[in-house]
Amino acid sequence: MTTFSDNELIDKVLKASYESPRQYIEVLYALEKITGIKDTSGPSEVYNLTKKISKKIISEGIADCKDDREIAIMINQKGIDIVDNGGYLEYMERLKNQALYDAKIQQATDDKLFTDLTIAKWQKKTFWYLFIGSILSLLLSIYSTLQSSSTQQQLEKTEKIIDSMQKTVIHLDQELLKVVSDTTKRFQKSK
Repeated sequence: MTTFSDNELIDKVLKASYESPRQYIEVLYALEKITGIKDTSGPSEVYNLTKKISKKIISEGIADCKDDREIAIMINQKGIDIVDNGGYLEYMERLKNQALYDAKIQQATDDKLFTDLTIAKWQKKTFWYLFIGSILSLLLSIYSTLQSSSTQQQLEKTEKIIDSMQKTVIHLDQELLKVVSDTTKRFQKSK
């Protein structure tokens, strides 16, 4: 006799129910057929397994039950979709993979939130220092620009003064030459 896991049994029961659409099937009969054990003595291993499998199938919304005993089920649309997409084992694997993917996404989101929180705290602590530093830099650049234009104006004034002094020196030089020339002429005449 082959032993099956609960998920394998659910897969086989769903496939048996899928083969009989819109009909209730006895889970007990399906399990007897799958496991090869006949239930002849009332509550037994197969009967208890039947109740367990039926409850799991019904609780997951894969099939509907016929009565309160929950041993006769009819597959519903969700169950049909599960069988069409590879069976219950594939469905459980997809759920497991989806849970792992969701956990990774949640971890990434948590990491991003932690990083954002850390950065926000740092920004909160340093904002005013950086703001004041940028204001001081702005004021310093304005002062430097004004100082540069002021220096340019002073340079132009100085150049004008130098030009006027050069003209004065040239004029005085010419006057001095005249005086020297006149004095030389007078001196020569007096001799």
